[in-house]
Amino acid sequence: RPIGTNNVGIAEIKVGDYKMERPKKGIDQLSTAGSREYLGNYTKKFLITKRKLFGNLKKAAEVHGIVVIDGIRMNSKYEIIDADKKKLVEQLLTHLT
Repeated sequence: RPIGTNNVGIAEIKVGDYKMERPKKGIDQLSTAGSREYLGNYTKKFLITKRKLFGNLKKAAEVHGIVVIDGIRMNSKYEIIDADKKKLVEQLLTHLT
């Protein structure tokens, strides 16, 4: 499925150690970088993380218009496993088309 020429997205990707990942920091960074003043009204914001987000973190992302793609699994070389590559691409396409 082709992506339109005017669709823009930015992503914060959190794949580090579970304790050091800090998805809240990613939400803050995306809300600043993706704000109207910097990238305009139509830039989609994505938080991509290994960690499954719940509760307040999920709500904070939603309030800032951030699409959360969580629970992405990786191998020991930090490569996304094939099943999750498909999930990631589908989610990106869904929100960018």
